[in-house]
Amino acid sequence: MKNIYAFVCALVFAISANATPLTSGKFLTTGGEFYREMEMGWDKDTKSMPSIEVTVNGTQVTIVGLAYWFEEGGITGTMDGNTITFASGQKVGEDLYGPEYLLGSNDKKTVCDIVFTYDPSAQTLTSTTKYIYESGMEEAISPYCYWEDAVFTKEGAAQAIDHTTAATKSVKRVVDGQLIIFRDGKAFNVLGAQIQ
Repeated sequence: MKNIYAFVCALVFAISANATPLTSGKFLTTGGEFYREMEMGWDKDTKSMPSIEVTVNGTQVTIVGLAYWFEEGGITGTMDGNTITFASGQKVGEDLYGPEYLLGSNDKKTVCDIVFTYDPSAQTLTSTTKYIYESGMEEAISPYCYWEDAVFTKEGAAQAIDHTTAATKSVKRVVDGQLIIFRDGKAFNVLGAQIQ
């Protein structure tokens, strides 16, 4: 009986030694896809969203970088065990087109909270909410962009997926009253059409 107890204790210690608690830092995009509304429909644009920043303060967790148009906008949620719940409809920013919010949905119709699970062994945050929308409405899905099956891994724990490594951030400016996005030496309007 003592041998079984010693074995179980050793096993628990070995498992917990490989588990890393959620800590603040940069998390790389390692799974899922990011889509942006363009002139001709939805365009896969995961390369433009290479990472997020996570801040942990006790059970309070803030994620910055899920929103494309408001890169500095963040959402704050509560961690219970390895589950982090973010209330849907948190405002991430506002510009001349109005405010934008992050909303969750599992069916592209019904709004729900945004939920992530943290895997301490792999140091990954996985969205259990199928879709995370950057929306022009606080309580209804009116998306400009969205994540599908998002997965993020703590920098240093794993390499990001290939299509994110060459990503560059955009610069947004208002020119003659219009919002213009500059990326990779090119200019785009808010619908994603290149401006000559």
